[in-house]
Formats: sequence, structure tokens, C-alpha cells
Amino acid sequence: MFLNFMMMQKPKIATVVRADNLKDFFSELSKIQRVADLIELRVDYIHGLQIEHLQELKTKTKKPAIFTCRGQAEGGNFSGAEKQRLTIIQKAIDLGFPYVDIELSTLKKCKLNRKRGVKLIVSYHNFHKTPSYNFLEKTISQAYKLGADIAKVAVLVNKPEDNKTIFQLILNKKNNQEIIALGMGEKGRITRLLAPLLGGYLTFAAIAGKTSAPGQIDIKGLKVIYQAMDF
Repeated sequence: MFLNFMMMQKPKIATVVRADNLKDFFSELSKIQRVADLIELRVDYIHGLQIEHLQELKTKTKKPAIFTCRGQAEGGNFSGAEKQRLTIIQKAIDLGFPYVDIELSTLKKCKLNRKRGVKLIVSYHNFHKTPSYNFLEKTISQAYKLGADIAKVAVLVNKPEDNKTIFQLILNKKNNQEIIALGMGEKGRITRLLAPLLGGYLTFAAIAGKTSAPGQIDIKGLKVIYQAMDF
């Protein structure tokens, strides 16, 4: 039964685009779009990012994209004022990027104007440990109460039992919920491989040398593994 269930799940892979300036970002975007079906735009890595740059980014983005401008408090690289970051995120929604990521901790303190067709990924990150199953389940419930279309949980895996907790979140999700649940760090790499096969919404990958999270798998290696599994 377990194998049959896995065979039903065709994994979605979001390939991360990141660079520290706009010119290089557009260059990386062009390269990655040739091989990726879905991308994550980590605009928080772009030094000097301004709101007027977003229209050009939207025009040049030809594949379904997750727009992410992560604050430093949750492992991101955006160094500007929080008000500026929220303005950028709202502009991404207004422009109609298919997916926009915002942290649960941020959404508790602000309200975003929604747009039809834009899916909100409400995310929680813990770079120190994997909290208890009950805590993470409540975190996912909070994300949905605040308007999430997709709830994301990314936590550091310190021991094998932590991977089990992540898999349980996916396997026990409600039928009307979409969840991204991933383990960070070397011990959590197995979750990045198996989570989307077990019903997780997607996994993240990166081109060599451009990872944006601990334990992230190279896109080429991940595709080779999935192809060997006949996906």
C-alpha cells in the first residue's frame, strides 16, 4: 500500500533562483527557467532591491513562481526596514505572482490585501530543532486560520525521530489542506526527497552552489533520483 501511494504522487520541485544583484538574478532566472517547471524567486538576496524592480521581474518570469522576500529573523537575507519588505510582498501580490510566501510570525502582525489567483504560502521556520508534532500541527492550523492556501513548515532535523515527525504531518493532513513540510540540515535531507512523494505539496532544490537552506538538494541530483524511481 505504501509503495502504491508513493506511485500516485508526481513530485513538484521548486528550483531556487538567487543572486546578490539584479543583473545576475535575471541571468540565473533565464538559465533556471530552461530546466525548471516551478521556481522560487528569493528576492531577499538582491542587494538594493526596489519596489519598481518587481514589474520587470514579473515580466521576465515565464514559469510558475513562488515570490519570497524573507526577513533575517527567519533565515532570510533582506536587510532593509520591515515596512519596506511588507510593501514589496504586497506589490508581488498585486502584480499577480502565482505564489507569495509570508512568515506566520509576520502575518500575525499585519494584514495583506489578497488577489484572486495568488496563493499565499504561510511559513514557519525553526533553525534550532524540530518541535513536537502537536506544536507543528497547531502551527499549521494557525496558518490556515490566517488565510493560508498552503502551510509551510521547515525545521532543523537533529535526530531520526525528527524526520518521522515531519512525515506524520504530511500523512495526517486534512484532505482540503496543502502542506510543505521539510527538514533542514544533513540529517533532514531524506525529507526533501520523500516529502512530495508522500503527499507534500512540493520540495525545494537549487543549482550547484546556490542553496538557500541547510540540506537543500541540487536540482540535477534530485531529478536523477526521481527518474530512477520512474517519476
